[in-house]
Amino acid sequence: MASPKKAWYKKWWAISLFIIAGLIILGSLFGGNSPSSDLNIETGEQIVAKTEEVKTYSIGQSIQAGDFKWKVVKSSTATEIVKMSMEHSLEKKLMVFLLFLMLR
Repeated sequence: MASPKKAWYKKWWAISLFIIAGLIILGSLFGGNSPSSDLNIETGEQIVAKTEEVKTYSIGQSIQAGDFKWKVVKSSTATEIVKMSMEHSLEKKLMVFLLFLMLR
């Protein structure tokens, strides 16, 4: 006797599609916390973003930051910094994966 055919919404691909759609909907409902306008609702005044002052330092120059004193010994570009952070991120993911395999 042949088993009855499953309804389309009970198949694995349909359930996966529902889960992904649900996560997208939940993310759009609760994920965004950016203001929709630049006006203060109570006073009607426009909110102005503060601009951060950019400082440049030369190699060999000392910088006081809180209780710490730093000395500039090397410069790098933003792309080099991103590459370094990505490498560290991959190392962390690899360590977590290996730990997961060991504890399994």
